[in-house]
Amino acid sequence: MDKKPLISISQEYFDEVCLDNAGIFELNEVDALQETIDQLRVQGSLDHLSLTFPTSKEGLEARDERSRVLTLIEDLNVSRNHLDKALREVKDILDSGRTHQLDMFLHHQGVEALVESSLGIAASDLELFDVWLQNILQLIAGPKPDKSSIQAFQLAMPEVMPYLLGVHHRLQNGNRSETLVNLLRIMTWSTKQCEVNKKTWMQLENEGADFLQILMETMDSCLIGDNDTWSQDVGHNLCRFVTSLCTFDDFQSPNKSSIAAPTIASTHANVQAFAARQIVPKLHLYLQRNNDSAGILCLRALAVQDGIVQSMVAVGILEMTKAMFKKNVNLVADSEETLQMLTAIIGLFRNLSANDEIKTTLCIGNQSVLGNLLQAMEKYPSAASLQEHACGTLAAMALREPKNAEYLVGHDAHTWIVRAMRNHPQRSVLQRQAALALRNLVSRSPELRPNVLQTEAEVVLRTIAAKHASCQDEVYAALRDLGLPVSRMQVEHDASGEVVLRPTQMFGDAVNTRFRAVFE
Repeated sequence: MDKKPLISISQEYFDEVCLDNAGIFELNEVDALQETIDQLRVQGSLDHLSLTFPTSKEGLEARDERSRVLTLIEDLNVSRNHLDKALREVKDILDSGRTHQLDMFLHHQGVEALVESSLGIAASDLELFDVWLQNILQLIAGPKPDKSSIQAFQLAMPEVMPYLLGVHHRLQNGNRSETLVNLLRIMTWSTKQCEVNKKTWMQLENEGADFLQILMETMDSCLIGDNDTWSQDVGHNLCRFVTSLCTFDDFQSPNKSSIAAPTIASTHANVQAFAARQIVPKLHLYLQRNNDSAGILCLRALAVQDGIVQSMVAVGILEMTKAMFKKNVNLVADSEETLQMLTAIIGLFRNLSANDEIKTTLCIGNQSVLGNLLQAMEKYPSAASLQEHACGTLAAMALREPKNAEYLVGHDAHTWIVRAMRNHPQRSVLQRQAALALRNLVSRSPELRPNVLQTEAEVVLRTIAAKHASCQDEVYAALRDLGLPVSRMQVEHDASGEVVLRPTQMFGDAVNTRFRAVFE
């Protein structure tokens, strides 16, 4: 039987029931309060309420506090004159960490009111707009972001996007870099796991200039500006925004989110649109001035179509990133920034290796990055993301290329793949890429099987198959191409409820049936 949905219980209703319990049943304040909580908790959530006796000193103070929060939300919604004061009161609540006030603010649609308040300030007072930006960022990207706040923010964003784009257009001269950086940050957050907002941004215009033109003008400002700090701060956040627009990450189910998941992603169309506005050569120039992993990640998001990959090679991005990779992997002092840069560059190599010519260039010969790639795997064994991208790159290099596979095995690439699997047994996405890499090494080069098996790859693969259902297909394919016997077991229950294991038919297995082709 389905459970009844919980109702929204108001503070007024809670207080009425509490006073009735005290009067009708002649209970003291403590007992009446507990009786009310027990009675109403089965009907709905009480997290947003003041669970105090209504007429007690503590209760009166709490209800006065609630009244102030409701007045604050009303000011955000309808009072232009009190907007400055209301925004600063919201900031005080967020800065002070007053949990109960914040819960009340969120429960009474405070986020929606806060977002919509930008309609009145976006084209006027930038000092006030800064406070608004700080409030939004603290709610959605602070130390403890609330998922419901993020969803409410994203749902309200389409109404205010044109105004935000107008402010962005005005901030390109670099006079208020912090405001522009924070604006780019909330623009990025508006698109995280939200395909609807990605499409909305791409269709916007402001004063005759479309969204892409305004973004590209901002990128140009980063390239010609004299202020290097301004250029890197703005460029970094601009690259993150473009990356989000060009990456499909909306895996939310419609029945679990207030934002329905779309059936078709627009990310490939977005990539084409940015490429048509010459973002690739602009990113090349930007990265020549700034050692910024966000720029590399942006290139990786764009490197999903062969024509764009070819343009990256043509403008010199491949040569530039290879030099950056060699420089960073040979740095004596390790840092988080260096690790991020190496991970981003390996991820870019992984996407570029979808092109057969490029992956062979990256794998074999004087232009090979294989030595530095294996060096990075050795230097950062605990960096799961780096190891995952490295395994994915090796898998791409070996795919349908026996000569590359022979070269990789000759340089012990298989050893580092198996080590990555051992070091990160819980990382299923890494295990999948590693299994694909091992399979691609031997699928067209069976003579390489003994080399791979010497690393105890069989033990690792079988262990992973039992641990991660999400990558079993890749693991079993690797075992099969390594020439090992493979059988999959399916867990079932018989008529008595006992657990039984039955072999699962594998692809290519002969089926022994009693079917007779001729009727007798």
